[in-house]
Amino acid sequence: MKKYLGLALLLCLSACGFHLKGSVPLGNALHYQVWAVDGGTMQTALENALRRQSNVRLDATNPEVSLKVLDVRQQKDVSAINIGGNTIEYMLNLRVDAQAWRAGEPLGAPISVQVQRYMAYADSEILGKQEEEAQIWREMRADAAGQMVRRLAYLPKP
Repeated sequence: MKKYLGLALLLCLSACGFHLKGSVPLGNALHYQVWAVDGGTMQTALENALRRQSNVRLDATNPEVSLKVLDVRQQKDVSAINIGGNTIEYMLNLRVDAQAWRAGEPLGAPISVQVQRYMAYADSEILGKQEEEAQIWREMRADAAGQMVRRLAYLPKP
């Protein structure tokens, strides 16, 4: 009986148009080129996100669509302090602005993505916090790249 209930639930989800995150295709097989102004950290994240799409090829010699990262801003702000005035939490903020181009013409409006994460902090646990912060920044760049790739699916088609 549980199998039939699970199957009925699955059919209802598929009937309502539910799609898993990242399952929107980017249209016909396009050749993309990505370049970034931030020294490559965002470029690597975007290239990895594009490679996960089944119908996308990265082609630096003959791209149909070029994606240029215009600006990457990382900001670390104090989010919370304790009674003694010590920092106990930081807010990490990543903002990425990019523009897609086709045949030298801008393709839609610039894409802007903002990702925020909180990071707990304690002076007694300082040894691992640098690695934790670096890992959080990497995850934020990957999340921002995934959001940009999903937005590329909705740009005007040729």
